[in-house]
Amino acid sequence: MPAAPLPRTIYLLADTPIPDDPRVRRLGDLLHANGWDVKGIGLAGWRSPAPAWPVLALDPSAASAPLLLPAGGAARENLKATWKVFAGFLAALLGPVAYAVRLVVPSAGAALERQRRTIRADTEWPVRQVQGIREIVRRMLVWAKRAPKWVRLHAGDGTDVEEDFLYRALPHLRGIGAIVSAQTTPGIWVANDWRLLPIAADAARTIGGAYVYDSHEFATEEYSERLFWRLFQRPIAAAVEKRWINGAAAAVSVSPGITRALTRIYGLTCPTDTIRNTPVYEQTQYRPTGERIEVLYHGIVAKGRGLEASIRAVALMQPRFSLAIRGPSPTGYRERLEDLVAELRLGGRVRILAPVPMTELVREASSFDIGLMALPGHSAHNRFALPNKIFEYMMAGLALCVSDLPSMAEVVSKTGAGVTFVSVTPASIAAALNNLTRDQIDAHKRAACAAAEIYNWDREGGRFGALLDALRASTNPGIDGPLSPQAAQ
Repeated sequence: MPAAPLPRTIYLLADTPIPDDPRVRRLGDLLHANGWDVKGIGLAGWRSPAPAWPVLALDPSAASAPLLLPAGGAARENLKATWKVFAGFLAALLGPVAYAVRLVVPSAGAALERQRRTIRADTEWPVRQVQGIREIVRRMLVWAKRAPKWVRLHAGDGTDVEEDFLYRALPHLRGIGAIVSAQTTPGIWVANDWRLLPIAADAARTIGGAYVYDSHEFATEEYSERLFWRLFQRPIAAAVEKRWINGAAAAVSVSPGITRALTRIYGLTCPTDTIRNTPVYEQTQYRPTGERIEVLYHGIVAKGRGLEASIRAVALMQPRFSLAIRGPSPTGYRERLEDLVAELRLGGRVRILAPVPMTELVREASSFDIGLMALPGHSAHNRFALPNKIFEYMMAGLALCVSDLPSMAEVVSKTGAGVTFVSVTPASIAAALNNLTRDQIDAHKRAACAAAEIYNWDREGGRFGALLDALRASTNPGIDGPLSPQAAQ
């Protein structure tokens, strides 16, 4: 007798705050609106409004290794008090030094001045350093204690990779796994990125159903420009994908390049598709470009996204251009950018803005003219990247100005919605923008509005939903019985 189809239940697994994660949030909203019983399982700490479907959230700090200096502890407070006295003395010494250095090397002098201004106020700085050093030591010990397994891991043997390395390096994943294991209803388990693959596979095996891999990044190339990552993180990602990806009932990714790479590397035979990370369709009225041409970057404000080069490019741009940078940033990086703006005397042309909720990104972007993405082309991951902001810019009616990397350049070429620049340097970025007339920008903006009718979540997410419906309705969704890690070996 044919097996009964799976219940219309889906679990979205992610190690992010799901309401703030554009792709996961949009998929959950779409499936919920189409009658699925949706449950998200991820991390706490989101800024956006909660969705209409439940999200079970883990506090990552509660699931991580215990802090060496817990909040409120005597050791922590003593360290802060000692630092305050020392920092006052150090700040006084740095004043004339920063001034002298700035006369010779302005950028180095500005960095010293930045430290001098913040060193006394930031009493948590020594605490962060101690915690950071402790975390590095903890992770190194994970590898040192398992040196023979590390050698085998580099040789391609991923046996017990999740217990020996993944969960020890990222302890909060055990907490997510505990929430998952408490569920009782079979369904489809969507692993958002490689770190969730073992958890999704185990849930399908023990609770029932099928699991799907949604690759948001090219996992084995994500930070390949960093030696430490290549030595200590890439082997884990490669072993996890190798062990579990072929047990998935389907595998999707955010760009054609990543989909092709996964199929080639692992010899995928399950259904695959490219589901671009597009926003829900919002009809945006075309807005002609004014005298002042407003350029926007929105997204994570961090290293590796060409933001410093973009700020320096403003100094080479014609006066008609200004730049706004909006998004969350790690401690200290926003201040670094603000200091760069001050150093270049661009305060009237460059703004660093606070982040907005994910649900308001497109609306808040619609008052700008050009969307900027200066992604370096130093890895296969970046060359295949197709960031959600590209589609959000077009949905907001913005012209595009992006790096000339294959996946992004293909979108620009197909839509006529913008221009590319060949290298992430101030001169290259500035030249791409300076060469644009207002008429050309307006033509690109009209093309972006038209492209938004094609590149939107109603279409992309609709294909994802159809794939999931087909898996659920199938009496044998790519497997004979519950999935297991061994099925992927």
